Amino acid sequence: MSIDEFFTDFKRDIQEIRECRRKTLRARKKYKMRFNPLNMPDDTFRQYYRFTKQNMLKIVDLLRNDLEVDLRGGGVPVELQVMAVIRYWARHGIQENCADVHGISQQTLSRLAQKVSIALCCKSSQYIKMPENSTEESTIMHQFEEISGMKNITGVLDCTHIKIQKISDNNGQSFINSQGQYSINTQVICDATLRIRDIVCRWRGSTDDARIYNESSIKRRFEENDFFGKLMGDCAYPCSFHLLTPVLRPITEAEERYNQSFFETHNVVQQCMNVWKERFRILQDVIRGSLNTAKTTVVACAVLHNIAMQLNEPILEDTGLMESEFAMVEEPNLFVDDVNEIHRNQYIEEYFST
Repeated sequence: MSIDEFFTDFKRDIQEIRECRRKTLRARKKYKMRFNPLNMPDDTFRQYYRFTKQNMLKIVDLLRNDLEVDLRGGGVPVELQVMAVIRYWARHGIQENCADVHGISQQTLSRLAQKVSIALCCKSSQYIKMPENSTEESTIMHQFEEISGMKNITGVLDCTHIKIQKISDNNGQSFINSQGQYSINTQVICDATLRIRDIVCRWRGSTDDARIYNESSIKRRFEENDFFGKLMGDCAYPCSFHLLTPVLRPITEAEERYNQSFFETHNVVQQCMNVWKERFRILQDVIRGSLNTAKTTVVACAVLHNIAMQLNEPILEDTGLMESEFAMVEEPNLFVDDVNEIHRNQYIEEYFST
């Protein structure tokens, strides 16, 4: 072989190698077109994202230091992370559709939802808290009294079931509630302005409301006299010095007046839960994902609800009372004994006898 033939073959081999590499190189990843929700009209934005643009940016700034942005190609800005997740919680459509709207993948939205919910849960002690001093508690008592004359009320107590997907482990059956659904029985205390003051989101759906309250830290705080006022709970709870319940079989006019005032005031927690679930409709449907994901999502939505109340976000016009969820169960309260009835009777005698 001559030297010319050798170099000719060598060049041919190099060209073949280059063509082979060009064919086997991975195709450049194509990213979806990103959508900026802030370009939407104001009314439409609030309908989909539950906050005005100005207030949404305040939430973004609140979480900015807690949310990382992958600086590699395709990183999702913090603004888009927060808005995409809140829209998913608010509308609770198909997750893939919500992701497509914002130009991200379904897997990315799922990961972002976990990150945002954890970041919001870390703020829960800042936004979900009982009154911290006597002045604040007195203001809450006055607001409750203005509703229907119930005096010395610090909060209204109730539980609601948040549906979750099927739990397949050995304890899964204990998450089935009385309606045959898998759920987390969540205890909420609210004030007269529909702000959530305390939340317990860890109990299985089969757990009764009274047990959740009896083993809660809020009960111990009332027993240790951290607060001056009382709680109100329906007939599922034990009547005590710190927790007022309705009279199941009122006889006197004073008891009738007490019950009337009680029901009108206790309706506040029903309204609170309804507004909360209407703002974030993911709470009305089955929350997908792990049990921990469901718990953090519930608390995160409670934090956002309180932020909305603090920022004076208007309540959605289509909010309606979910009667089937909140109807009072008229059944004997097996937890009431003579001593506890005396505390309630003293309250009735003091405030409703005349």
